Amino acid sequence: MKAESIVSKTEVRRAKLHVMIDQLTQLCKDASHPDDLRELLDDVMAFHDKTLEMQLQLEAALTGEERDQEAKHWVALSERT
Repeated sequence: MKAESIVSKTEVRRAKLHVMIDQLTQLCKDASHPDDLRELLDDVMAFHDKTLEMQLQLEAALTGEERDQEAKHWVALSERT
């Protein structure tokens, strides 16, 4: 159950990352001020760090069977993108 909760949170974070990337792309297209770009890049890096922490928590919480399920889930997610 704990693993499912972490996977669900990770899916939400993945969607949030795509939004941040879209924002960054738009800032670049608009030739925004470098400070605006740096602020968003800092947010992306903090997001990345938090996601890595969640991944470590997930791996620590998984049983052998759950690890197999988690691997299949990540394959399915990567195929969607």
